Amino acid sequence: MPQKKKSKEESQAAPKPSAAKPAAAAPVKAAPRRRLQDQLAETAVVPSGLRKRDYFFVFVYLIWFFIMVVAFITRCIHVVPASFQGTELREPVCSLVAAVESYFSQALETHHYWGEKVFNVEDDFALKTVNRMNIFFVGPFSLVLAYGFWRGSGWVKNFGLVHASAWLYNMLILDTLALTAFPKSDIPHGLLFGVIIYGFFTLFPLLVLGRLWPSDPFKKSIVITQRENLAFPLKLALGLIRVVSFMWLVSALVAYYEFSVKHAPSLKDLPSVVDESQAAWERSAPHRELLVEQTLLATDAGLAAAQSGAANVAAYAQLGARSVAEFAEASGQTIAEYLEEFQQRECELTCARGALLDTLA
Repeated sequence: MPQKKKSKEESQAAPKPSAAKPAAAAPVKAAPRRRLQDQLAETAVVPSGLRKRDYFFVFVYLIWFFIMVVAFITRCIHVVPASFQGTELREPVCSLVAAVESYFSQALETHHYWGEKVFNVEDDFALKTVNRMNIFFVGPFSLVLAYGFWRGSGWVKNFGLVHASAWLYNMLILDTLALTAFPKSDIPHGLLFGVIIYGFFTLFPLLVLGRLWPSDPFKKSIVITQRENLAFPLKLALGLIRVVSFMWLVSALVAYYEFSVKHAPSLKDLPSVVDESQAAWERSAPHRELLVEQTLLATDAGLAAAQSGAANVAAYAQLGARSVAEFAEASGQTIAEYLEEFQQRECELTCARGALLDTLA
């Protein structure tokens, strides 16, 4: 059956669905401003500006690369094989290397005298092996690693660990040879030179191993998060290691410079750091004596002032104690007189009251 149409009144009386109003959007709060370290993504490489300690590694790598270039030029005939698969190799290579000697003349002279005075064992198999590994592997790839440390590249980790291990192995062999050769050489304080210079370049690969040991040595999660979570004693220990490493590097550079000034003929006119420091120390002897004398006089004056102050304090304490005693004695006498007078008046009042009662009776 067809449905009946609703009447006009029913349609008007029927409640109309109310239009739903959209809910007011919650106010958006501005995100708090974060520090630069927090704004870096967890997987982002920390910029070199926040990895200032890596500049130390870059600088040492560049120094070692330069030293190996000089060593290659001076020891070309000892490290380059005479031939390779029947082809003459040593003569053309060393002739080509000799063409650039003029650009490194002073450094070459220093290195030549160093080897002449320390390593007079050119036919030693261990020394040849170490020199070849340093010159053809450790030296050239130090330049690559310097770039990698500066950029914070991920490939530095594995390659740097292998490179540091080879460096450490070579230095242990060189340490054995150097510590044996230095005491026999005619270099003044030669053993001290050896300990400072070879000791630093033996310490450096250990520092590299420690720096590259974490899983992602250049990521924020390692460089920043772990730095913030370190305990204070560990932070202090790391700070001391950095200071000692930097001071040792400066000492090694000074020692190498001193050897150059003392033994390279073309560099003997340069000022010596040790001699100048010793001369400055001797020139300062009168001033140091005067300073010591003034310090002793100031110490004596301070002791005299302290003794005088102690005597004054004792006198003031004695005077204070005497004043307190006199005040207590005077106060005691006054109180006793007041009590006696009060008792006397109380007695007079009691007698007067008794007389008055007798009169009334």
